[in-house]
Order: sequence, then structure tokens, then C-alpha cells
Amino acid sequence: MRNILILTKTFLLNGLGGLRGKRSRTKGTIGIGVIALLYCALFALLTYLQMLTTAEYAEYGAAFYALGTGYTMGIFLTLCFAFQTITGGQRANDTEMLLAMPIKKNEIMIAKALSRYVLNLLITALIILPNIIAYMRYTAFSGVALLGNIVSVLMIPLITVGLTYIIDFVMTTCLPNFKYANVLKAIVTIALLIALVFVYEYVILSTDLVTMEKAVNYVLTFNPIFMLILITGASAIFAIGVVLFAILMNRESRTTVAKTVKLVGKKTTPFRSLLKNETNRYLNSTVLMINTLLGPLAIIALTLWLVIDHCQTFMPLLNMLALDANFVCLLVMALFSSLAVLTYPTAFSISLEGKQFWILQSMPIKPNTVLSAKALFGVLFLSPIMLTCSILLQVVMRFNVWYFISLLLVPVLMNVTIAFGGVLVNLFFPKFNAESDVAVVKNSMSSFIMMFGGLVIVGLFSYLYYVLLSSNLATILVLLIPLLLLVVIATLVVILTLTLGKRIFKRL
Repeated sequence: MRNILILTKTFLLNGLGGLRGKRSRTKGTIGIGVIALLYCALFALLTYLQMLTTAEYAEYGAAFYALGTGYTMGIFLTLCFAFQTITGGQRANDTEMLLAMPIKKNEIMIAKALSRYVLNLLITALIILPNIIAYMRYTAFSGVALLGNIVSVLMIPLITVGLTYIIDFVMTTCLPNFKYANVLKAIVTIALLIALVFVYEYVILSTDLVTMEKAVNYVLTFNPIFMLILITGASAIFAIGVVLFAILMNRESRTTVAKTVKLVGKKTTPFRSLLKNETNRYLNSTVLMINTLLGPLAIIALTLWLVIDHCQTFMPLLNMLALDANFVCLLVMALFSSLAVLTYPTAFSISLEGKQFWILQSMPIKPNTVLSAKALFGVLFLSPIMLTCSILLQVVMRFNVWYFISLLLVPVLMNVTIAFGGVLVNLFFPKFNAESDVAVVKNSMSSFIMMFGGLVIVGLFSYLYYVLLSSNLATILVLLIPLLLLVVIATLVVILTLTLGKRIFKRL
């Protein structure tokens, strides 16, 4: 048990980048503090919003519906985050070292699974606990109901971790290994996520109030049969996943593909070479594609849906709030921006260099060239798609010119901010000793900061638009004030990346 606890703590700290000497440990403490602050800020914001929603339901005696939808959303998002950690068969760099140590293999497996469970539990709590708090606020307090909610929240991450290991095992053993195997594995995982979205929408649309109340009461009354099934089922899925993970630990999943290299005399610039290198790394990493393709695919899918539907999806909401069709622009802009801040391939672009980072430092290339190439990859990855989709929506809907300018520029500026900001944050909190790309992409300090920080940014700008729309300002000012503010923020982030980031790059 002692070895399990030590290994679990080590995996968690290493995942956050806190085990690299005194200086780096201090930076790690600061980074963990930033993550905790952003987490608490996002938790407070979600709790406040859920209080408002539950208060409306409570007036009609349907507070249970807010709790039920919270659980549905929590399970859905936790599964999404869990599926994004699928490795596609990539072996951890520390496997051989750990197996050579006087530690039992079972202890290593359990510690890795528990560290992943803790991270999933934090995400589950962030999504579901605000609903539980709001429900308890507007209904009579019950110790049994509280116990039922706590047990349910604890069981959900067990299910998600187990399913992740099971799917990872199936993909690794069943899908063939060939030149573009990583692309195939990424496509299969994204298809699973899309299927999960359809299941979520079906559950939300097909569940009536009576069914929702009955389902919630199983938790609130601590129904013994339901709890027995939940605890037994979650534990079984987790155990099966850990066993399959153990099988993969002894399996060498990396393959060598023979390649013919053709030397040509074509000249290229260092910047273009670095940009091409970023593209090749992306196409050869299943984890990178899984965690970054959802944003652009969601933007394309949303645009096609609205073009076919002629934005009728939002019309009931606009009619209820007495708003004209131009406000569809603001809704779409908010969705595009949210997807932009959740797509941050640059937040781990420095860390992915790993132990070969010294090569970049020793090459006769200016640091700003390296940093610009990494940031530009993030910009080119998403901005052209958003610009194309915005123009397509304008052709169909014929928005007011000022609304169209906002739709065109705000998501792109948000993307630029996230792209350069991701590089800057990764320079502050690099992770060169990660056990695998998964640890860098999903469990590094820079990833957590960008994820929580991005959500906070979207929340603050959404609140700013709400305040401005509630005032008596002219429409042009309502649209220009946030746009100009975002221009200032994006410019500041770019300057900091190319000045402060340059100095940090030289010291790494």
C-alpha cells in the first residue's frame, strides 16, 4: 500500500511538472497555485450560474431536473475528457524503468490508474458539484441525499477510467499497424466521441420530467439496489480496464516503418522547416489529433447545420428574449470562441520536444523564429476554418456588417491569443521528462492552465457582452468594446511571447 501511495503521488506531481529540482519545484508550486485559482474561479462561476437555473426550476417544484441534467452533462463531459486520453498503443517511456525496480507490477498499474482517477474526479466534481450545491440550496437538506450524491460522484470516474483502458486495449490490439495507423486511430476515437454526442442529445431530448425525477430519486433516496449495481458495475469496469492495461504494459507497441529519403536541392527557410516539423509531429501523434481535431470538426459541423437550418435552431431563444436575427452572430461567435480556447496544440509544443530540446537551442536559428513557428501552427490550424465558416454563414444569413465583423474577428483573435499564450505558458512550465505524449498533452501543468484559463476567458467575455447588451449603449459600441479589448490582449500576448518568451527559451 505504501508503494502505491508513493507512486500515485509521484505520478500526480510529475503530471503537473513538479519534480525537476529546486528552481523548477518553485515554478511547479506557482503553477499548481494558478491551476487551483482558475479551478476555483470556474467552480464559483458554474455554481453561481447553476444557482440561477435551479431557482427557476424550484419555483415549479422541478429542482430535480437541474440535478438530473447536471449528472447527464457531467457523465458526458467526463467521458469526453477520458476518451481524449486514449494513447492508441503508445508505450510510456518509464515502463521499462518501473518494471526493473523492486516494485510489484500490480502496484505500478494501480498507482497509474489511481492518478488518472484523481484527475477525472476533479473534472467530474467541477461539473456536477455545482448542481448538487444548487439543489441542496433550494430543497430541504437530507443526509441520505447528500450521501447518495457523494457516492455517485465518486463512482463516475471509475467508469470513465475503466472504459478508457478498455477502448485503448481494443484499438491497440485490433487496429492494424501501418504508415497512417495513428490517423486511423484518431478517426476511430473521434467517431466514438461523435457517437457519444448523439447519445447525449438523445438522452436529453427523450427523457421527460417523470423519468428524470425517477432516475434522480434513485440517488437522492440512496436506493440500495441502484447503489449496489452502480458500485459493483463501476468497480468491475475499473478492474477490467486495469487488467487490460497490465497486458499492454508488456507489449511493445511502437513499430519501425522503412522510409525512403530523397535528397533534393530545393532551398527552404528555417521558419518553413520548423512549421513543417510541427505539422509532421501532429500527423504522427494519435493523442495530439484526438485532443485537437474536435474543435475544428465541431466548428464545421455547427456551420453546416446552421446553413442547412438557416439558423432556425436559435430562433425560439431569440423570440423569447425579443432579439432580432443578428444576435445569432453573437451566439455563433461565442461558440466559435469557446471551441478556439479549448483547442490549444501550442500549449504542449515545447514539452513535446522532450530530451531533444537542446537541439533547438543549439541550432543557428533565432529563438523568435522557433516560437513564431510553433505559435503560427496553432493559428493556421484553426483560423482558416473559422474564417471560412464565418463567411459561409454571412452569405446565407446576410448579417449586419458590424455583427459580421465581430463574427469574423473575435474568434480569430481568441485563437491568436490562445496560440501565442499556449507557447508562453509552456515556456514557463515545460515538461521534458514526461512518461508519454499523453502525460504532456492531458496531464501537464501548461495544459491545465490553458484549459481552465480559456474557460475563464470565455466566461468573462460572455459576461461583458451580457452587461453591455443590458445597458443603453449603441449597438456599434457593444460590439466594438470587446473587440478592441481582445485586440489589446492578443497584441500583448504576442509581444510577451516574443520578448519574455525569448529570454525564457534561452535559459531552459
